[in-house]
Amino acid sequence: MQKYFVNPNNFYNDYSEVIIDKDDSFHIVKVMRMRVGDEVLVSDNQDSYLTKIKVLDEKGVILEVIEKQENSSELPLKVSIAQGLVRKDKMEEVLSKITALGANCYIPVNMERSNIKIKEEKKDRQLKIIKEASEQSMRNKLMELSSIISFKDLLKLKTNYDVCLFASTKASLDNPNLKQVLKNKDIKSILVVVGPEGGISPKEEELMEKANFLPITLGPRILRTELAPIYIMSAISYETELG
Repeated sequence: MQKYFVNPNNFYNDYSEVIIDKDDSFHIVKVMRMRVGDEVLVSDNQDSYLTKIKVLDEKGVILEVIEKQENSSELPLKVSIAQGLVRKDKMEEVLSKITALGANCYIPVNMERSNIKIKEEKKDRQLKIIKEASEQSMRNKLMELSSIISFKDLLKLKTNYDVCLFASTKASLDNPNLKQVLKNKDIKSILVVVGPEGGISPKEEELMEKANFLPITLGPRILRTELAPIYIMSAISYETELG
């Protein structure tokens, strides 16, 4: 079943009806070729609703809300991935994959070994990638996309999470890994830092440890920067949902 995210303001009549407009209504009519009476899932970025098409028009599709969905596809803890700046194509790949895997937030960080300097720009394309990945994976919420932050500001985020980790290539198999960290069932929010293509510098690792970020190993193999966040999210999902 197709799913769409809409602004909560698109619901009306005490959440008994909802209108889908702009690109999504065109997608329903011209791409999916749906008909009046077809069922559609709609999310207000908090909850999901089963709906039925009442009025079909590419400028605006009106749906009747049948019922609120009780099941949630969100992870049992909030996970933010902070990553040293990478090329736009690599960043977009990461955004798509970690959104589908349940991440709550992606934070691009200007780090010492980032081999590219990206200026802040319009996020329309990135937000569209997140929206499409969220709809495809049947999530209830859209992943947040942070503005680019400095490494100094990254360290300040420590107070926002129950635990902050960073993937270290210097960490041995004797260092904590995700499985060991996630044994603590009191953890409700987690930040994991991944270095850019050049990796996290020794100075940055030292500063993070001083700020009480914990170094963790991702195993005996060196992972590319665009693969590490996917590995992390997969491991967290397995341990908290399937383990």
